[in-house]
Amino acid sequence: GHSPAHSLRRWPSFAAVAEAFGMEGFVVRTVADIERLEPRLTAATGPMLLDIRIDPAVNSREYR
Repeated sequence: GHSPAHSLRRWPSFAAVAEAFGMEGFVVRTVADIERLEPRLTAATGPMLLDIRIDPAVNSREYR
């Protein structure tokens, strides 16, 4: 019976937070984004954060 309004906020950019702490941060929305980042991921020499945005409305068979 509680209003869901408090849970319907914008998500923060965790990639921006990572960058504020001096590491690399990337927002990933698609598989193509990961493919584009592959060279950077394999060459990483320090901490890196991937802010992976998953649509909660999409039902994934792998995680049922």
